[in-house]
Amino acid sequence: MCLMNGGKRMSIKEPLIFFTLVFGLFIVGAFSSYDAQLSDGSISEDYPDRTVEVLVGYGAGGGTDLSARNMVEALNQEGIVDQSFFVENMPGAGGALALRELNDSDEYTIEAVPEFAEGLWNETADLDLEDFNPIAQVAQDYHIIAVPENSPYDTIEDLLDAIKADPETITISLGTNIVGMEAWGWQKTFDAYGIEDRPNMVPQDGSNEALTNVLAGDADATFVVPQLAESHIDEGNIKALAVMTDERTEQFPDIPTLKEVGIDVTYYRPRGFWLNGDVNEEYVDYWEKVLKEMVKSETWQDYVEEAGLLPEFKDREDYKELIREDGEAYRDFYEQVQEEGF
Repeated sequence: MCLMNGGKRMSIKEPLIFFTLVFGLFIVGAFSSYDAQLSDGSISEDYPDRTVEVLVGYGAGGGTDLSARNMVEALNQEGIVDQSFFVENMPGAGGALALRELNDSDEYTIEAVPEFAEGLWNETADLDLEDFNPIAQVAQDYHIIAVPENSPYDTIEDLLDAIKADPETITISLGTNIVGMEAWGWQKTFDAYGIEDRPNMVPQDGSNEALTNVLAGDADATFVVPQLAESHIDEGNIKALAVMTDERTEQFPDIPTLKEVGIDVTYYRPRGFWLNGDVNEEYVDYWEKVLKEMVKSETWQDYVEEAGLLPEFKDREDYKELIREDGEAYRDFYEQVQEEGF
């Protein structure tokens, strides 16, 4: 069959081809317009429409891991995010392995990050803060200085005096690497007490392993977060010598602060969540709102109370400012160590 077009014979295939091309251009244009909307300040109403991965740069059972898993539980149980989550532990290099993974990810991956992400400030991750989008701080943790139950040290002064007198006989178990965040916290304490030579410092993959090292009798002291410490204190497995807060805490009213014995050092551990720095700003907004709603939920507040965390939320602007301030102070410590050694 043929059609006439200006006196010319035209195959029926030609209008079909023309129609197909026009329809194809319409479809392409529609999807292009949709993509432009997404990149121009809006996200799909179905987001997240597949499983969200939650990275943890430390071992299972530690404080960062527990905060990630309780975040997932709160979001699901409270109906804040109706989607599945998968928590993946990627310990190693002081959390830098997980940071690198996050840097290569998309908006379906977030990371639970403790403190200021040391790997950004000590060249381990080969990345910087601008490569990421810190979303929000959801709570603050703090450290307790603990020793084994059979330790000869009954007070923080006993421990620090022993380190000052003969540092080579004392072993400290670290939840980070040898120049990591905990090493920095110990160094601030040593400096404030007038300790010139460091004791033996043994790094572990996370605070849970650091505590296990003390429980096994392989170390004389460690930092431990309240959630891991409480049961062991109650059972008499460890002795808590000091809390590194400004004032005594409600959870441990009988444990003195360092400030009470003249050591002007505190050590708070912000707990927050991050996204890749290249994701659309709207995804950061989405997760910030989600986390702000989460911290008001009963499920999360129960966890914070049970874990002995301090319920302090910071939005992304204040959170990023805190990260930068602490990170730069830590970097000064790291650079000093590189120049002077231990």
